[in-house]
Amino acid sequence: MKTFYIENCFYHTPKQIYNSLKKVRKIGEPIRENTREDILYGFGDDGELTATVGNGHPQKITFDYVQTTMGERSYFICEGCKKRRHKLFLLPEGSIFRCAECHGIKRQVFNTASQHGKLFDKTRKILKLIRKQEEMTSRIWYRDSYTKRYERFLDECLKAGLVEMVTEARRLEYAIKQNETL
Repeated sequence: MKTFYIENCFYHTPKQIYNSLKKVRKIGEPIRENTREDILYGFGDDGELTATVGNGHPQKITFDYVQTTMGERSYFICEGCKKRRHKLFLLPEGSIFRCAECHGIKRQVFNTASQHGKLFDKTRKILKLIRKQEEMTSRIWYRDSYTKRYERFLDECLKAGLVEMVTEARRLEYAIKQNETL
């Protein structure tokens, strides 16, 4: 049996599905997930949410809601073990969403003290920052300076070793401020 790792599997969360469902669409247009073109979300005959991977059969997605002190939190009910889960995973080349326990998915463990581990960790951080920058809104400037959110992003870039990017951002900020004073 082949071992699969969480880092290599597609997953979805209740928030991702909620955000996908609230987008405005034409009537009858299928709901496609942003990250995987072969996954279609729809509603079955009984009104339940379904997910179809490729040309496979629709799989029912069941939600469970729990009241917390800050409001309501939604979970999936895994069809395999019938337990509450925050993420459902899809194996590479798979067609069924299940929790990590049902799929037997493991976490990749590496030694962060070794040279290879340090490189892997730095690469992972840089990829995370790239994804964060893609999701960031176009508004990074407010009242003659960067927004707090963009400042935090630049601090994270500095910690990850992306000094050139931070230097260019500071140069741009300085040039804009100099231009405004003239």
